[in-house]
Amino acid sequence: MALIIHPALVQFKEQNCGYPSGVTENEWDIIIDKMIFAFAQIISSWEDGDFYTGVSDYVWKPVDKNGELTFDESEFFGWEMETGPNHTAKFDVKKYDEYEQKIQEGCELFGKYFRGLWT
Repeated sequence: MALIIHPALVQFKEQNCGYPSGVTENEWDIIIDKMIFAFAQIISSWEDGDFYTGVSDYVWKPVDKNGELTFDESEFFGWEMETGPNHTAKFDVKKYDEYEQKIQEGCELFGKYFRGLWT
């Protein structure tokens, strides 16, 4: 639905059809921008490194059913991932939470002002 809602909000803002009662024109522009941001983020991928710093270095080791390292195919059960010697990657939880809150705010504003989105 975000693929439909986002371009509709962008077009709505471009047409400048007015604003609902109870908010000023300037406030309405800010509200619309927050909605547009939220739906743009929903349809895009944040996994492009926005919340990561450092270098990812992982080593995959073959293990048996007890989790012991094995090179015997008959005992192979799966792979175990360990961080390698150059691993410095960190995930910025605070930055991610702030980002998610902005998306949530835009979605809530969309619900709150849905009836004010006339064409």
